[in-house]
Amino acid sequence: MQFQLTTIHVNDLEESLNFYQDVLNLAEVKRLNPRPGVEISFLQDEGGTIELISRGRSRSR
Repeated sequence: MQFQLTTIHVNDLEESLNFYQDVLNLAEVKRLNPRPGVEISFLQDEGGTIELISRGRSRSR
């Protein structure tokens, strides 16, 4: 079995992108802002795609 798409929810998109690009050598192929406060980034290598979804940082109560 091979995974084609994996979705990961993250708190900090830029910090997560740094890890996936610098450490795992994945390339960002697309970025979306479907609505205010939501960012989605797609990263790929020859094995498949990772989708990172960020709804922004959590606010302190």
